[in-house]
Amino acid sequence: MLGHIEKNIFRFNSEEKISVDDSFEIDVAENSIAETGFVAEKISELVRKSEGNLKYKDIAVVTGD
Repeated sequence: MLGHIEKNIFRFNSEEKISVDDSFEIDVAENSIAETGFVAEKISELVRKSEGNLKYKDIAVVTGD
């Protein structure tokens, strides 16, 4: 799925469709401060809800410039 996104992220009329599950999420924020806050909240929520099965070291944040 990530390969498809990398290849088609700026193609608005891509003919190729892929199925999506809940293991991947793309969100939009108004600015970098809002984005940082959202990501921090999301990571905390994921770790808290995992009941010890997910650690902070298991999470990666990938971002552009």
